[in-house]
Amino acid sequence: MALLFTKSRLSKSEKLLAQISLVTLLTLGGGDALAIGDSGGCGFDREYARTLAFGTPSTIESYISANTSRRLTYLKRQSKPDANDPAAIKAWRDDVRNQMLLQPVHCSHGEFPLDYAVANGNLEVVRWLLDMGADPSAKSSGNRSSIFTRCGFGQQYGDAPNGLSKEQIQRRMIEAYRMLLARGANINDPDPLRSITGCLRREMYPLLKQLGARVTVEAFQSWTRSARTAGGGIVESNWAVVEELAKGQSFDFRGTEFEYGLLSMADARADMSDYEPVIELTRRLSTVVKLSPGIVPGVPANKSDVPKNFSPARSACYFPEIGAYPGFEFIGLVRKRKDGVRPSLEGDVTAVTVGKTKEPVLLLLINARETPTKWVIHRTKDAHILGVIALNDFRSSFRDELSFDPLRPVIIGGSGVCHLTIVHLDRQTGSDQIKLVPYSAARPSSRTFNPITLRGVPPLSISETDRFVVGDIAPASALISWPESLRTASPRTRK
Repeated sequence: MALLFTKSRLSKSEKLLAQISLVTLLTLGGGDALAIGDSGGCGFDREYARTLAFGTPSTIESYISANTSRRLTYLKRQSKPDANDPAAIKAWRDDVRNQMLLQPVHCSHGEFPLDYAVANGNLEVVRWLLDMGADPSAKSSGNRSSIFTRCGFGQQYGDAPNGLSKEQIQRRMIEAYRMLLARGANINDPDPLRSITGCLRREMYPLLKQLGARVTVEAFQSWTRSARTAGGGIVESNWAVVEELAKGQSFDFRGTEFEYGLLSMADARADMSDYEPVIELTRRLSTVVKLSPGIVPGVPANKSDVPKNFSPARSACYFPEIGAYPGFEFIGLVRKRKDGVRPSLEGDVTAVTVGKTKEPVLLLLINARETPTKWVIHRTKDAHILGVIALNDFRSSFRDELSFDPLRPVIIGGSGVCHLTIVHLDRQTGSDQIKLVPYSAARPSSRTFNPITLRGVPPLSISETDRFVVGDIAPASALISWPESLRTASPRTRK
């Protein structure tokens, strides 16, 4: 091992470098030079941690002094540093003291001395360390955790020798955290409420919220994802955290990427053994946050659940609304091009009028032409439209538009989003015959939200005209339409 101090004359800069090197070697684990009473390697000093947790400034100073003296005795036996250089030894002692008070405890999980004092409600030592220059916002170098994400990790040394109860320590810990906040600590950097990277002590979450931790969307979603095991049921302890985070919040996930993920997960598990836990998780979530009306299978949507100007666009053919109406009518309307008529990029309008049907209806609208169209939906007062699927040939470069009830779900896009292919037969003869081919056979027993998977291709009404009628419409019936509501593609708009 290289000698850090020698009897030869060193320049001031060389001495400073030697001192820094020695401190680093001693405090960060330099083999036999560790010299803290063990045989080398990285050993966590539990006695020092306990002294920080329950001691006083004087007992901590005494512990550090005895510790550095043992190290110095070892180094003197090795003839380094020079015992005749009091200034170098004093500088070394001061540096080691600062390391032991202000830097992460050697061989810990990144906890600072402040962690042990705060976690055990040692207010005198907390105040002393802060006055000594301890940074209340200091982050560990490895995982960049803060004292709030470590959240009382140092509280693990048995009963307090001062006779305080756990409840008394808890109250003092809260006061200690408030002292850190008063000294400029930021409880939300990093987020202490996220699963995995945040506080791992679930019982601390109410306290952290009380101290000012923000319940972010990311934190809530991270715990929601962990509330169900892959291929298994609900993790009740994690679900309890979800409920705690939801308290006092008003999360609205209607039409968001998060809600789309719930739909995707439920559809992917539709024919698997863990389908019920997936639906149970969605049902529970619907009681603590806002989800789209009808997203829970078997629970019809109520108008009171629908916000004003709500546009529940979908990114795939997931319609949980059909779960509440197992006998729903699935009707396909295909507009094909007129023989001999050339395509136009200017676009046109296709009107669809819906009257009374035996069961609520889900419309599948197919534009099988190379001309964009605006589908305009009208309905009578007694018509019940669950939703609309408006598709065009996936090879088309244009986007169709849809004028429809903004409170009802739609999916607009190429045929591939619903696992369909539009096949044109005999186009070379000038007579365009249309056939819809699903990617896979229908599975009527499936619990999927995809109507194509559940029912297959519905009965099709194919026409060259620009008008379709569905259901029974009494003479002189008043029609409801939505000229101000115009939707195009179905992007996932919000997280």
